[in-house]
Amino acid sequence: MSDQIEHIALSVGNIDAAVAWYQSSFDCELISKTISRAVLQFSNCKLVLVLPSQERSHLAFIKEDAESYGKLTPRGDENP
Repeated sequence: MSDQIEHIALSVGNIDAAVAWYQSSFDCELISKTISRAVLQFSNCKLVLVLPSQERSHLAFIKEDAESYGKLTPRGDENP
């Protein structure tokens, strides 16, 4: 199995406006939305939109031997 990008999280200033822009610009599905984050499913990856005051921009990978790089620390929110 190849390694995968599970999701990409981007900081945005306004969740509703960002969701509207992505949905009008791309073929993606809104999976979930709260006041501080939204998850859009693209065919090959999830895009997580977050408020900078709540969460940092980041990448999440799926890698079978991830622990070989060091101790893994769960975020507590395993499904974006």
